[in-house]
Amino acid sequence: MSVSCTPEELSAYESQECFHRKGGISSMLIFKSTAGVVDWSDAVEVEAAITAGEAVVVGALKAEIPEPSPIEGENTTACGSATILDGFEWLVSVMDFNVNQANNIFYQKLNTSRYGGVVLYFCEQDEIQIIDENVSFVARPLSPLSNTEKQRYQVDIKWTSSVNDPFPVIAPAPVGIFLT
Repeated sequence: MSVSCTPEELSAYESQECFHRKGGISSMLIFKSTAGVVDWSDAVEVEAAITAGEAVVVGALKAEIPEPSPIEGENTTACGSATILDGFEWLVSVMDFNVNQANNIFYQKLNTSRYGGVVLYFCEQDEIQIIDENVSFVARPLSPLSNTEKQRYQVDIKWTSSVNDPFPVIAPAPVGIFLT
């Protein structure tokens, strides 16, 4: 008896002939797992989470999502490759030049907790990418050698996902929430 782990149908693929998304993450929203937001594009819902202290916007930064690292595990059958894809280790790499004592305390607290996820704002597209996974932070202040370079926080936001979990969701940005 043969068992197939392949879906019955392949989903549709959509070609982007005239528009290709660019990078340019300029703000992020960090949210607690108790934020209760259903639609991150809804400014009223997002503002309510911010007002309730369940989310905070961090702006005027530069960030990227580099290529995630594959998590491979042993293939459970003798046929085929020795390992199969089990998931990904993800990273958002953030540079925040807003160095001050209040932000030292803010980032130090992020280092000691896990949060419900982050929403990343892409300024050129006025779109967001929603990472609705428990995330951890590794934030550290950097002071360069030269007075011609800026001090900054280097922040890594990390999470893992199963091969069955969706990629971060793309949606329109909620109006008036993110700094550009």
